This record gives sequence, structure tokens and C-alpha cells, in this order.
Amino acid sequence: MLALDQIANLYGKPMALLIQCCRVHFNTNTIESLNTSVLAIEEAKVGETLKRVQLLSRLHRIRPVVYRMLLSTTIPEEFKISLKNELHSITLQNFEIAKETERIVKKLAAVGITAIPYKGVAFSKQFYGDISMRESTDIDLAIDASDLLAIKPQFEEDGYAIAAGMENPVKASATYYTENKDLCFDKMTSNHQFHVELHWMITHPRYQAPANLNKINIAETVESELAGTSLRFLEPTEHFRATLLHHLLHDGMEYLKLLVDITQAQVAIWRSPQEAEKLNNQDVKITLLNEKIAGLEQHYHVAPILQAIEELFGIGQIKDKGNNGAISTSIIDYCLRSTIGRYRRHSVFSLLGHYLRTLHNRVRFIKYKKEQHRFQISYMHSLIKPGLGEREWIPLPSYLHGLYYLIRPIRILLRRKEN
Repeated sequence: MLALDQIANLYGKPMALLIQCCRVHFNTNTIESLNTSVLAIEEAKVGETLKRVQLLSRLHRIRPVVYRMLLSTTIPEEFKISLKNELHSITLQNFEIAKETERIVKKLAAVGITAIPYKGVAFSKQFYGDISMRESTDIDLAIDASDLLAIKPQFEEDGYAIAAGMENPVKASATYYTENKDLCFDKMTSNHQFHVELHWMITHPRYQAPANLNKINIAETVESELAGTSLRFLEPTEHFRATLLHHLLHDGMEYLKLLVDITQAQVAIWRSPQEAEKLNNQDVKITLLNEKIAGLEQHYHVAPILQAIEELFGIGQIKDKGNNGAISTSIIDYCLRSTIGRYRRHSVFSLLGHYLRTLHNRVRFIKYKKEQHRFQISYMHSLIKPGLGEREWIPLPSYLHGLYYLIRPIRILLRRKEN
């Protein structure tokens, strides 16, 4: 593991404290050691340091993991109250999401449609054992694409509408299901806004994942409880595989929540022998996990992710580090070198920088040059390719549709300025 003093020197004491909280969560550090670190903060800097930890926890979306550890230390009471209030808000939100997830899944099952809870609160329950341990805002459901047209009226009956900017599959072309990975619905209630994503692929086709890897296998399921009702979940190693592929291609491993999730899933699958009976043959699960990782390794650099996890949290043992060091170091450095609130740039430069960073962070995981080039071309084309949003923003006759290639960058920049 990286020394906490080294993290503090390179990335600041608040980040070192945040990483130590994660290590305590994963039992690779102790609460007594964390408490000693808290007490060692200069009295004049306690407030500033803890506020920064709060800010970083929000940025990296790991407040439940970090806050629960800090609440077991001797931090000032005012901070304990603040942390408890945020955790309470997260718990209430996740419970609302979990209840709505259960309701939707049961309603679809009643008409013979299979929908499997995926990521979000389902991931939290399956791997953390608690729906409130992971920050979630959406309801993600894995479905068979052939069921989409039958699902749509079921959602509309409950007051859901297709999310703005998404194409209606009823009016879409025959290539709709191969050019899109999901369809989203929104509904506003008196006390909550629900956003539901129906997935039939893990990553968008523009990311060029091989078809055999990009399909969610909804046939691999296990029985589990979400918020009081027993549902079918993705089999744990399949859920891990799908999440890992999504995080490395779609998210680029750009913030700590992704690494914490992958670590937690591994820990849950590697549970102690005493819990093997509950897990229905632990050895089989570990073998399946290794097979899923090996399947991804045929196309992507997965070992550097696991190495970064070992260096940050002390979980796992990468015996042959090979040429993984550079990528592993880049993952750690990007995640820990947070610039939030430190400087501002012109929105145009910020946007260009964002696209360049996200492109680099995704390409670094692709093993082969040919696949890297395909990804880069597809990614850049997706940035300039006009979509439904442009057609709705400025309706033009068909013979002028070429102008949308000029309208799209203008729309993106204006949207960025508003944000």
C-alpha cells in the first residue's frame, strides 16, 4: 500500500485522511489509527481539513463509506451533526429509489417482463449489504431489448415520460437497438424525481466494446432482497464484470467511487470461509470472478485497476505487475489530484480539456492499437454527430440537416456556459 504520509505530501492531508477512512472500511487500517490521525491535525486546521474531506467525499461520491468511519472518531460535534444529516438524506433518497425499483420490477413481472436491478441501490445491497452505503440517483434495470416496446406503455401508465433528448423507439429506425444502449424515463412526484434507465447493453456502441462482452446476461441471476421484497439480482460475478466494464470504458476510472465499488465487490465475493455456505460455494464464485476478469483482459488492461486498488486500499495481491505500473500510477494520480474549487478556466477551454481527458482516460485501458484507433474515431464522431436534441432545438427541413453539424458544437458550448 502507498504510505499515508506519501499521499499527504503529494495530495494533501485531507485526501490522505479520506483514503485512510476507506482503508478502515476495508479492514486494512484500524479505527484507532484513524482516530490518531484526526487528533494529530493542528487545532487551528481541524475545521479546514474536515471541510475539505467533506468536499472531497462529495466529489468522489463516497460519503457513506468515509462519513461512517469519521463518525467513530473524536471529530468535533458540529461536524458529526453535519455528517449525520448528510447520511440521513442519502439513506432516505436511496430508500425511495429502492421502493420504486421494487414496484417497477414487480409490475413488469406481472405482465411477463423480466427487469433485473443493476448498479445503483442494487449494487449497494448486493455487495455492501446495505442500500444506503452507496450514493445513487438513478434506477438502473437490465432488460432484454425485445421487451422495450412492451415496457414503454407500462411506464407511461405510471406517469413516466421518455427523458428529454432521447429518441422514441416506436418512431426509430431498425438500427435503434444496435446504436443505443439504453432508454431513460423520468417522473416527478410530490417529493421525488425518478430517473429510470433501461439497459440492454453495458456501454454505448460508440465505445466499441466487443458484442460478446457488452451484453448484460440477465439469465445469470440470484434471489435477494432489496428493501423488503425478494427480487432477482444479477449473479454477483456477472454484476461485477458489467460494472467493471462500464467503469473503465464509460467512466474512465476518473473518481474514487469507481475504485471503491470494484474493491467492495471483490471483498464481498472473497468472503471468509466461515461464510462460504451462505454464498453457495465460495470457491466456485472466486473461479467465476477470475474467469470474468480474464474475459475482459483479452481486450482491456484490468490488472492496472486491480493494482491501483491494492496500492490505495491494500486489497488483493497482484504478483506479476508487469507493465501495469504506468497505468496504475495514472489512475491513482488522476483520482487523488483533485482540483475542485482551486481554479477556473474559460468554459471553452474547460470543455476541450474535459473531452481530451476523458478520451485519454478511456483509451489507456484498451490493449490493442487497432481497437484504440477505432475507439478514438468513434468517440470523436459522437461529439460532433447531431442528435435528437439538435433537431428539437432548431427544427430544419431535411435538405438542411447538414447544418446540424454546425449547430451541435454551438449548442454544446451554450449548454456548458449555462452549467
